[in-house]
Formats: sequence, structure tokens, C-alpha cells
Amino acid sequence: MAHVDLAMDAALLEEAQAIRRCQAGDKEAFRFIVERYGNLMYGTAYQITRNHARAQELTQDALVLAWRGINSFQGGSLKAWLVKILTNRGISLSRRREIEAATLDDPDSPVTVADESQDPAAAAVMALERERIRGAMETLPEEQRQVVTLRFFSELSVSETAVALGIREGTVKSRLSRALDRLWEALAEG
Repeated sequence: MAHVDLAMDAALLEEAQAIRRCQAGDKEAFRFIVERYGNLMYGTAYQITRNHARAQELTQDALVLAWRGINSFQGGSLKAWLVKILTNRGISLSRRREIEAATLDDPDSPVTVADESQDPAAAAVMALERERIRGAMETLPEEQRQVVTLRFFSELSVSETAVALGIREGTVKSRLSRALDRLWEALAEG
């Protein structure tokens, strides 16, 4: 257990050093942040846009904004700070109608290819289940979908989700509770 704590402490120290170097203008240090959180940000962007190309563009925009605003980072969770930038940028673009909701048959949607060692029937069942979940997510109001996306797909804690969305933790919990109830109902019906 102590080994895990040491590894976490080392990772946090490395992240803190990268932040300080970025704040001093070191672009190479920002590469560390991009490598560490880029995939998480893309996954979150894809959940917001439901479109591969738009998710890439949103992620890139958010990373540029993060670089420009790194001096405003005052501590806390870097992951939550980055996701907040991404989410705010996504909302801003959505309000300008630059992002349109993608349908489930969007040709830009990533296609899941089964591992060769996986049973084809099991892979088909898993793909169908993912489609059912995606369809159920589409039935949620935007506020609830955002909370579920950040909490479960982006793996943010309740407090990090609250920071990213600029709302109270209690609001995150209530939206999450209502969203999960609706998801269970939608999945039970389907």
C-alpha cells in the first residue's frame, strides 16, 4: 500500500513541476500534460459532441486555451481544470450552433473492432449493449448527460465534476441520481 502512495505522490510531484514549468513558458512541459490528459479530454469531447472530427477539434481548442491560461491555474485538480475548460468551450460552441448533435449512425463515430481472440458472438453482444447504453444516454437531458459523462466516462470524482461544471457537489449528486434512475428505466424498457 505504501508503494502505491509513493507512486501517487511522485506522479503529483511530476505534475506540479510540469505546471510550474508551463507557467514559466516551457512549451515542452506542456507536452507532459497533453500526454497525461489528452486521451481523457478527447473521450470527454466525444461524449459531448458525439462526432470524431468535432471531438478532435474541441480537444485541440481546449488544450490551446489551457496553454494560454495556465498562469490562471491556482492549484487543485489539474484534470478537473482541464475538463472545465473543455466543457465550457463545448458549451460555447454549442450555443453558437457549431456543434450539432450526431446521430447514432454518424459515419465519424469510432467503430469498435473486436479483438481477434474474442468470441465474435460475444463481441456482437457487447457492441449491441454499447449501442443500447448510447441510445439510453441520448434520452437524458443535457445537464444529466454532462454529469454522467464526466463522472463515469471521464472518471472525475464528484468534486472534480462539480468544479468542471461550475456547480455544487450536491447538484452533481442529485443530477447523477436522476440520470441513473432514467438510464435504468430506459435500459429496462429496451
